[in-house]
Amino acid sequence: MRRVVMPPKMKMSKMSEKQYFNRSFLAPIIVPFFAYVIALLIGPGESLILDGAYFLFFSLLYGGIPYLIFLAFYFYWQKNKNAKQIKYFTLVAPFIFTSIFLVLFFLYVGTIETGGFSGMISGDGFWSGILMFGKFSLLTSFGYVLAIYLIYYILLGLNKIEVNKPVA
Repeated sequence: MRRVVMPPKMKMSKMSEKQYFNRSFLAPIIVPFFAYVIALLIGPGESLILDGAYFLFFSLLYGGIPYLIFLAFYFYWQKNKNAKQIKYFTLVAPFIFTSIFLVLFFLYVGTIETGGFSGMISGDGFWSGILMFGKFSLLTSFGYVLAIYLIYYILLGLNKIEVNKPVA
């Protein structure tokens, strides 16, 4: 009789907090692509899932370049930071990203869209656009932060994240 040898159980190694939060900053780039695939699979029609998928996809189209600039800043900044500092940064990140986004929006509208800054600032449409895009940017950014922290605490509860305790 032949003896069957089962392979050892593959144990998933724990991820450090710093690794988790560093990877989580890629979510605003990765999630919209998955949302777009879901939208393609659902097909045309009316549904809350489809609306959310399109919202996420178009948030990447509008905010992609500002987010890449933000990511370059973040990955340069985080090199010598510990997990606690990075966790706190995630709470401030939506304000930093929205600032970058609105500055680029201002430059885009002022140079390309209107052909120059003359008369742009006095127009009501410009300021309402800044306000609207600023609100959407903050809401979307904090939505990502909320999702990232929810997943973090779920993984923490499942013992998949290694918490680095500070030495007292």
